[in-house]
Amino acid sequence: MIDIENIPLIDLHVHADSRSKGGERIWLGEEVLELQNKEKMPYVLYLATHFDKVIKLAKANPNKVGAVLWVNPLDNKIMEEAEEKIKNNSDVVKGIKIHPAGHGYFVSLDTLNEVFRIANENNLVIVTHTGAENNEAGMFRPLMEKYPNTKLLLSHSFPIHEACEMVEDFENVYVDTSYTVDNREAQLYLLNRIGKEKITYSVDGPFWFPKNDKGKYVSQFRNRAKEMCAWYKNDQDAIEHIFYKNAMRILDLK
Repeated sequence: MIDIENIPLIDLHVHADSRSKGGERIWLGEEVLELQNKEKMPYVLYLATHFDKVIKLAKANPNKVGAVLWVNPLDNKIMEEAEEKIKNNSDVVKGIKIHPAGHGYFVSLDTLNEVFRIANENNLVIVTHTGAENNEAGMFRPLMEKYPNTKLLLSHSFPIHEACEMVEDFENVYVDTSYTVDNREAQLYLLNRIGKEKITYSVDGPFWFPKNDKGKYVSQFRNRAKEMCAWYKNDQDAIEHIFYKNAMRILDLK
């Protein structure tokens, strides 16, 4: 039986800041770190638009936190700043986050060439939202054909059949377990089709987590892991790969 209370969890899709209803960005970094420590998670990728804040948090916790810089490829100033931060903080910056639906552009070779170039040159993983007509998984094919060594994580795996085709056709493409594939049927489909070595554990938190009476987030990382263990029928080999081994390989962690 899997000892889920103590198995390592490495989450590759955690938000260190979140947009409020008023539009401003609310910093969640320290609160997320508290949840991470509570859940005994050895390492987490923190996605953030606040470059300096997430880099500072990662610098203070280099063995626990990897920084992922959230960029808009249509904003040249942001792209220049991100590339500078990446070059000056290569020890803690592990990836680039893109959200085509959120920033209003279609995935294409022209639009995302600079993002993939930077990731390719700096051995970074690209974490991308999928789930709308302008960022379906198959649209990344021309980019992976040009940059086959770039590590691409298709968050939400949408559409699931296209996401699987990308994984099957490109060695460095992976999917995560968050949100739109957050159900037993989808998880088992992924596991049976692309196998345990191409799926990473992610929950897309914490802003959807419930809050306590003090307004603080209540962690759901390990609860979600327990649920997934049941879906996978407590297959220890599959669980170990999805929960931490694949992430360690992708991020070159020891």
